[in-house]
Amino acid sequence: HAEVCYFASSFGAYILGIYLARHLNSGRKAFMRCAAVCFPQIILGNADAEQDSDKRAELMEKGYVEIKIGGDNPVRFTLGFFEDLKNNDLFKIFDDNAPQNVKMQFVHGEKDPLVPVEAVQEFAAKHEYPITVVPNEGHSISDYKESPAFVAELAYDFYNNTRKEL
Repeated sequence: HAEVCYFASSFGAYILGIYLARHLNSGRKAFMRCAAVCFPQIILGNADAEQDSDKRAELMEKGYVEIKIGGDNPVRFTLGFFEDLKNNDLFKIFDDNAPQNVKMQFVHGEKDPLVPVEAVQEFAAKHEYPITVVPNEGHSISDYKESPAFVAELAYDFYNNTRKEL
């Protein structure tokens, strides 16, 4: 009889968004920290554009391409993953399949270098989800010692149907 709630961050929040849009969930609340709602755009740029011919050749030869995302170590992406990204743009799938019985709340660092805060604000506004932007914080919202506790309190309040403002 327990209520199922979700807490997801970054790429995990992107995956949870797909899960919710596909109505595969049993939970009714989702707290999204630094959600990569624009992950396909981060990786592909314009998902509808033709892929760079050199990258395409590398992809066909090796079976993957390496892309650096916010660090020194590259991540390998396969052709199948690129196709999945094209089919799972949260902006598009939420237009047709936004979860009807799920409350969502977003928290995002104002200075996130990986996932632009503007994209998350746009997504949250479009679907009327509350968002808290934490000033001077980056992608992990842990640059300041009080920030992780603030995020935890915000999530706790969300799960318990209270809302605090920054």
